[in-house]
Amino acid sequence: MTDVAVITGGAGGMGLATAQILGGDHTILLSDVKEGRLDRAVEDLRVLGIDCHGAVCDVADRESVRKLDERAPGLGRVTSVVHTAGLSPRMGSARRILDVNAVGTAYVVDAFMALAKEGFALVNVASSAGHMSGPKPKRTFALAESDPDHMARRLHSICRALPGKHRPDVAYMLSKSFVIWCSRDRAETFGARGARILSVSPGSIDTEMGRLEADSGSRELAARCAGPIRPDQRDRRDPGILRRRQTRLPDRRRHPGRRRRRRKDDHPRHLGNGAPGPLTANGTDRGLPVDRPGVSS
Repeated sequence: MTDVAVITGGAGGMGLATAQILGGDHTILLSDVKEGRLDRAVEDLRVLGIDCHGAVCDVADRESVRKLDERAPGLGRVTSVVHTAGLSPRMGSARRILDVNAVGTAYVVDAFMALAKEGFALVNVASSAGHMSGPKPKRTFALAESDPDHMARRLHSICRALPGKHRPDVAYMLSKSFVIWCSRDRAETFGARGARILSVSPGSIDTEMGRLEADSGSRELAARCAGPIRPDQRDRRDPGILRRRQTRLPDRRRHPGRRRRRRKDDHPRHLGNGAPGPLTANGTDRGLPVDRPGVSS
């Protein structure tokens, strides 16, 4: 049985380039929201000798994604899905960007999870912008598991608090942050099936979408992402940092009289007999993290 690769947003840019590569040893199921553009892309790929099929699909429509998912197995064994469909800030309103980039990703991941088997891989195309939106609203992201549309409404409310001209940019950053979060959140589920899910975060690329954004800040964004790393941005696991931390002596002058020798029974890991350790006033084991109601890590 032939291997099948499904590519969303495949009529141009990264999607079309991916189809040209995977088409060497896969049957390609190419999807795009624009039928005329999709038909031209399918014909171009067939001229190159690639076994390619087209399917009109709006990833922001759950039913449309379901039809794409149902068609793919009829072409062979689905081994990979590359989700490149998305909108940049100049291509739509804040809400439409959230619907396509965030809700669409949730629909694609949930639909193709049923096909995830040993050797299967799903690649979500995020963006370097997804790493730059500050604190991530992870509780809002988690709503996608039960109601992706509710998640989009909550994210849109964040955008509405800003001036109108900034809303599409913030929606784009939030939506791509969700793509990264979603890929990590579903990794365990896919891994249990012997499959993989991951995201990639490119910077500015010379595509039709990239050129549209070139004069509106994406070049500066790419330069910031590729620029030198400040000392405070270095990976905390860097061997040099760890080595300096291990050799650094405590400054007792800062907190005179506050240091004391730790007793051996201060932490339950020293008990070795399964007995509970010393308890604090609120009844929790001293030194262990406490999960407070309503607070998630």
